[in-house]
Amino acid sequence: SKYSLALESMILHEPPRTNIQEGMWPLSKLSNPFNTPMIKSLGIYNRNQRVRSIKPHTTITSISESLWRRAAELASPFHKYEFFHALELSQSIGKQSGWQPLYFVDEEAETIMYTFVKNHSYGEYIFDWQWANAYRENSIPYYPKLTSMIPFTPVTTPHFISKEPNLNSNHLLMNSYEELYSQNDLSSSHFLFIEAREHSFFKEYNYLIRDSVQYHFANDDYNNFEHFLSQLKGRKAKQIRKERALHDVLVQSYTADQLTPE
Repeated sequence: SKYSLALESMILHEPPRTNIQEGMWPLSKLSNPFNTPMIKSLGIYNRNQRVRSIKPHTTITSISESLWRRAAELASPFHKYEFFHALELSQSIGKQSGWQPLYFVDEEAETIMYTFVKNHSYGEYIFDWQWANAYRENSIPYYPKLTSMIPFTPVTTPHFISKEPNLNSNHLLMNSYEELYSQNDLSSSHFLFIEAREHSFFKEYNYLIRDSVQYHFANDDYNNFEHFLSQLKGRKAKQIRKERALHDVLVQSYTADQLTPE
């Protein structure tokens, strides 16, 4: 198995407590969400300092395709322009699916930060249903919330897309993000499947880091699926075959322009 890290931040409704025990909620502050409103810290910048504010795009089509391609040149396949564009084109993401994208773009540094306004918790693979239930039981809306991750894809990726790391640009985008977060009716802010090197960055913004477990299965040069099953104990292989048995099920493949919203 391999550990996957999720980063969460509840919007806080009480001045943050400072006596949180070491090891209980490391790298963050936790507050009771059922009292009086407050605004989260806006990071390392002096609040009296004038800082550029980046307004988010709500569709990838309003962003320069060439800029995105340059920023994602060395990035994960899930950061490529084609991937996000396909998600929008297929309506897998968008307001109608409960995944409204927000793209913060620093055009000068060619850095992109992405997040989504979510009206549900599906497709995230990091579960927060208990938080949603706690809010509902206290007559407080949990949705909408902000969630930054690759939609429907539990993979660890950077949350800033750029050809070269640019900490100043990351802070600019993050402060713009925090400004939007604090000025709108959003219950919480979530960064899922973060990289270990991002911990210290988000720590500056008072986020809570929590661990979850993710299992990775390696392909040890299996010739086919039966070859893989032959390496398992008989009982486990039998159970997998039983689970994969499809009776009276027709499977059809669709690609490219064959895919429609219907």
